[in-house]
Amino acid sequence: MAAGPLEDLVAARVLTVMTAPQTRARLVELGQTNGLDALTAEAFTRWWQSADGPHRHAMIVLLLDQVRIAPALGGRLAPVDVSRVTFTWR
Repeated sequence: MAAGPLEDLVAARVLTVMTAPQTRARLVELGQTNGLDALTAEAFTRWWQSADGPHRHAMIVLLLDQVRIAPALGGRLAPVDVSRVTFTWR
């Protein structure tokens, strides 16, 4: 699977999870808010869009344990098939 489209998929999933109300509750529970629990979904989206790579990476590490990709049936760099991608969240 090509890295660029996969990275875009991961970023989109992180954004979806991070803007969900239950995520903010979980961050408070874990004591990992750093003020993020007070952000609205819109404010977090704006932050994500303007964040640099290291800051996005830190957020991904906070939320995501692993991404597993099932084998492709086609060529080596098959297009992103979301049914092949499994996310394990923390």
